[in-house]
Amino acid sequence: MLRTFLGVLALSAAFMLAPTASAQPMTAAEKDEVRAIVREVLRTNPELVEEALNELERRREAARRLKIEGDARDFSDGPRNAPVTIVEFFDYRCPYCHAAMDWVFEARRRNPQTVRVIFKEFPVLGEASVEASQAAVASIRQGRYLPFHRALMSHRGQLDTAQIDALARRSGIDVTRMRRDMSETAILDHLQANHAVAAESKIDGTPAMLINGAWIRGWDRERADRTLNDALRNARKR
Repeated sequence: MLRTFLGVLALSAAFMLAPTASAQPMTAAEKDEVRAIVREVLRTNPELVEEALNELERRREAARRLKIEGDARDFSDGPRNAPVTIVEFFDYRCPYCHAAMDWVFEARRRNPQTVRVIFKEFPVLGEASVEASQAAVASIRQGRYLPFHRALMSHRGQLDTAQIDALARRSGIDVTRMRRDMSETAILDHLQANHAVAAESKIDGTPAMLINGAWIRGWDRERADRTLNDALRNARKR
């Protein structure tokens, strides 16, 4: 039915915008007749409006998902063609993100060929969080993101410049180089882009996960397990 409605709209638009065979535009009366047809379709099938709006939102959400998953600046772990993608928005000072970390790494370990994880640096808890995310993004250039990410997520207590540098050193990072790279505007631009896509999806806290298009806002292990299992089951059917 929705296809019929969209077809009517498309045909109506074509009639109203395109010239006739004799190169004469539609008359006002003809345009009124087309509008009347559209109104009659809507009057007799009011559910089509809701269906059309739902379809529009589905397409918008698909576009948002592509944007979220498609930023090459984000660090990712797992095959790029994996049938299941987990995107995590997190803050290094968020205790719920600390709790979610083991689950994320376990999902990768248990599904090495079918799960890919995209790490979305999303500092929302102050300047120390921003500094930690800048350092983490800079560590990508040294190939030490994962061990540094684990170290930052596992840290408890105050997180300041001295602690960030100490954790970086223990993760095998050249801290002088890291600090130099952190000063580049490209890294702040990256973090700002993450905030922008989060805002588009109405994310204002951490953690938030997107698992093959299904959102989990806040940390709920049972829901995360269920959502991941559903995604893996659907992937096996394809």
